[in-house]
Amino acid sequence: MDRTALIVEQAVFTTVPLVFGALHLLFFLFDPRRREHLYFSILTVCFAGAAYFEYQQDLVLEPPRRWGLLLIFGIMLSGTRLVQERIYERTPRRFWWFLAAAVAASVWLLLDTRSWLLLISLFLAAFLVEIGWMAPHLVRAADSSAWILVFGFLTLTVGGVLDVLIDLGFMTDVLGTTNPWLYGAMFLLLTISLHLAHDFARVNRELEERLGEVERLSEERLHQERAAREQEVARRLLELENTRKSEELEAARRLQLAMLPARLPTSDAFELAALTETATEVGGDYYDAHLHADGALTLALGDAVGHGARAGTLVAISKGLFHLVAEEDGDLGHALGRFNRALLETGLERASMAMMLARLRDGRLKLAAAGIPPALLVRSGKAEVTEIPAAGLPLGSSTLGSYHQVEVELGRGDTLLLTTDGLAEAVDRQGEPFGYERAAELFRTLAAEPVEQIPRHLSEAVRRWTGTERPADDVTMLILRAR
Repeated sequence: MDRTALIVEQAVFTTVPLVFGALHLLFFLFDPRRREHLYFSILTVCFAGAAYFEYQQDLVLEPPRRWGLLLIFGIMLSGTRLVQERIYERTPRRFWWFLAAAVAASVWLLLDTRSWLLLISLFLAAFLVEIGWMAPHLVRAADSSAWILVFGFLTLTVGGVLDVLIDLGFMTDVLGTTNPWLYGAMFLLLTISLHLAHDFARVNRELEERLGEVERLSEERLHQERAAREQEVARRLLELENTRKSEELEAARRLQLAMLPARLPTSDAFELAALTETATEVGGDYYDAHLHADGALTLALGDAVGHGARAGTLVAISKGLFHLVAEEDGDLGHALGRFNRALLETGLERASMAMMLARLRDGRLKLAAAGIPPALLVRSGKAEVTEIPAAGLPLGSSTLGSYHQVEVELGRGDTLLLTTDGLAEAVDRQGEPFGYERAAELFRTLAAEPVEQIPRHLSEAVRRWTGTERPADDVTMLILRAR
């Protein structure tokens, strides 16, 4: 090969690696965490120097061979460290032994260049063993482009072996060149650069995917936080609404309790006791009592349909109507008729109320009922219960309702029970009702008890039957005993 061709090859094998080295050095400076770019830059500089001195042997009479040989150690060390960086998180201990061997061989070459071929061959063998050991790990640890890197080292190995064979005299040249290792090394540089570029693109792609995932998760997080805030606002609004309703219900309950008589009237002619238990804060049961100037007693017992505010409204209307008719001595059936018309005129939907009016005067009891259970009477000294029938449609349910008054005599000690349907219709856990017959029988056994204890005993019996402390329906009882 003439001198001009040698100079051209020297320039190519020197400048091209330096261009690669400068480019990947910039990659390292932009991202110092990617140290494989730094090791590649060192490898390219060592290769450029080794190629320069390799060609100098043919261009000058006294070539500085030892410097080119030392740079070959740098190529193998930086290449080894580059591959290790791709596989291990920390530098393996054997690399430091490899580095120590390279330093020792370099010192030896500086002192005696005659044994360069032996040292280079031994070091190349150690390098091939290390690369061969790491190749499977590299393929498993890296991405799909790792085979390119392995192929590049294999090409370098082939070029190095051929170069040693030429130096030993087994061959004169390979395809017209006496430095095949330079071509193998140049191909290695290309494969390493290609692998690192592919890795750079893969990292960018993964970064974009992760950024997209982060954005998606951020949107989901924002959506969840927005939903949580909306739920919290809804919860607080619900709490405020519940508080408002609770306050309204408590106010309605106090109002309803205020509608019940604070104290039952007393007289030498009768004993009177009452008890009411509501299923909700505002019940639909109502009772009242009015003592006339002549000693007569008028009672009212009502059961509004449903519970809550609507039932409380009916109770309020009923109390007002009761006080309008309580002072009158007219027929109680006619009084219920007036009640019925008044409720119908309110225009309230499904506003009906069962009611019973009773008046005791001079030992005679008058009754009129509108959809209320029959009154129960136990005569003094007798072990039987008598029902006092008084039928009629609930008030406010129809314009066709008609109501009639009935009369019975009450003797000394006779005991009367007026109750709403919550007593007999209370059910146990199997759904069986307490029943009117069981209620009548229980009242018969309790009729001789003190008047104020009878409603309490009846209520306790119902709680034992249902197994609950609060009734499913309002329960109200009035006990009247003639003296």
